[in-house]
Amino acid sequence: MFEDQGRRGIIFASEIKAILASGLVKPRLNRDALSHYLQYLYVHPGQTIYENVHTLPPAHTMIWRDGEAKVRRYWSPPPQREEIRLDSAVEEFRSLFKQAVARQFVADVPVGAFLSGGLDSSTVVAVGAKLKPDCRRSRLNLPRGAWTNWSMPTRWQRCMGPLTTFWMIPKPTWRV
Repeated sequence: MFEDQGRRGIIFASEIKAILASGLVKPRLNRDALSHYLQYLYVHPGQTIYENVHTLPPAHTMIWRDGEAKVRRYWSPPPQREEIRLDSAVEEFRSLFKQAVARQFVADVPVGAFLSGGLDSSTVVAVGAKLKPDCRRSRLNLPRGAWTNWSMPTRWQRCMGPLTTFWMIPKPTWRV
């Protein structure tokens, strides 16, 4: 959603870059979001770096009618069932995580996984490699000196076997 120069309208995309490329929005810096970014190295999930570009929160819908946006929550996590000990919580998490990965690895075609080196993708790929040893594992790296983590994918790779594909990007080709 955007608001600009007193006009209201709606535009949506999966990335802010696409919204800005439309030319329909003249971005205005969100100083609070910038401050948060400079302190914590990320923009708070309820904001964007621009004050006139807004996000739709997870588990919400938006209805646009007569120039008005109505945002409504459609799902909330279930209430906590009971007190649970840490060791039981860890075991339940492992079981649920393995089930979630297994559901995503069901396919009639070869399954692939992208290993970025972060904790989330590495954990999914590690569990997926145990569930489906023929899973195609891929990695992408930027050149040394660019923000990248060369060592983590290599360490994870030792745990889950060789990569099927490795791509090297000579220089970043995107811009904000």
